[in-house]
Amino acid sequence: MKKFASNFKQLIVIEWKILLYRFGIFVVGWYLFTLAIALYTPTMVGASQIDFTIFAFLGVFSNSKIDGAGSITNALGQYSTYLLLMYVVMMVITVIMGAINTALDFKKNKNVEKIYWYILFVIGDIISLFIIPLGVQMQFLYITDAIYANLSEKAANYLRIWIFVIAFLTYCISIALMVYCSIMPGVYNSIAEESRKLTKMSYQASRVLWDFLLIVPGVLILIIVNWDATIKLNFLINYLSFGTIFFIFLTGPIVNQILKLFNKFYNIKSKTQELYNKKPQIIV
Repeated sequence: MKKFASNFKQLIVIEWKILLYRFGIFVVGWYLFTLAIALYTPTMVGASQIDFTIFAFLGVFSNSKIDGAGSITNALGQYSTYLLLMYVVMMVITVIMGAINTALDFKKNKNVEKIYWYILFVIGDIISLFIIPLGVQMQFLYITDAIYANLSEKAANYLRIWIFVIAFLTYCISIALMVYCSIMPGVYNSIAEESRKLTKMSYQASRVLWDFLLIVPGVLILIIVNWDATIKLNFLINYLSFGTIFFIFLTGPIVNQILKLFNKFYNIKSKTQELYNKKPQIIV
């Protein structure tokens, strides 16, 4: 245990500057991520796959109610709580897959450094698990759907689409930043990354896979719940429109391209390896 603690401390000592750099990148990504969610959620242009499931849960299990138009009333007030619950479930799955990946890697390469990094990833994800929903709740304090109130229906719809596009691009950039920082990528990104390692598929394919899997619970709830058929149809129109298609099919490819640009500009992994070429290696 003393050796483990000593080696872990050595990792921090060697990499503290890059760890600080990574954390700064995460903070920027975290802010943009929460801002993007707060911007696109009131647009009603289409929710992300995880939001679709959250709104389905809100309509059935929370104090929020679904109206005849298929909209969830008071959804923003309880959104963060259900986002946290979704993240907890995803975190459990991520930790299990991550532990398997780390064990397989250690069995093959005997590289204890990967274990230390895995511990840092878990700590980072636990932190992001709480501060992302909190950040979204803070953004909702000043971002509401009131900006559409005094506009004509045509003008409001036009504005909603443009705000959604801006929010979606911000969302992709924020995800790329959190994945790029490689220490606090967020639960959503971690589950795609650990799945990629376990299945040997590309990050893009893994992301699309989980985009589909995360919408499945919402679809099942919609099928089972005792709502009128018209209300169910309106719910689908509100929360499963072209915006959702953007999230499912375009997020992975766009994030992948942004990551390539980031790594071309400054490759964190190679810079980290340079530090170990100058310092004594951490050994088992």
